[in-house]
Amino acid sequence: MAMATSHAFPMAAKDGDNHAPPWFRGYNPFLDRHRPRGFKTCDEVPGMCRGGWGSPGPDCCGRLCVNLRMDFFNCGRCGKRCRFGEMCCGGGCVNVFYDPNNCGFCGNRCKPGGFCRYGMCDYAS
Repeated sequence: MAMATSHAFPMAAKDGDNHAPPWFRGYNPFLDRHRPRGFKTCDEVPGMCRGGWGSPGPDCCGRLCVNLRMDFFNCGRCGKRCRFGEMCCGGGCVNVFYDPNNCGFCGNRCKPGGFCRYGMCDYAS
């Protein structure tokens, strides 16, 4: 027999509010400045994102490794966000609801002469 419990702790409303547990009082600049030895970010280590050991992508935006060819928040360049209904396909924002070359998701091509509606090829034809 297994039993699970859950606790909810309110966040601190303002500085000095001690209602939140000590380990959950928001951002700590001291901890950010004193990272564990050896912990580096891609802005500090050129080529870190191309290491191939679990990196989400080969490009560095700020302090994070990303893939500029498919990252929704960094599409083609750092900070370029795709709009609602768009996906980042090959470094460009594409409307996957109506693009016959990327219908529903990147690279999903409708048959020749077909059309894309609502992310589905030849919908209601």
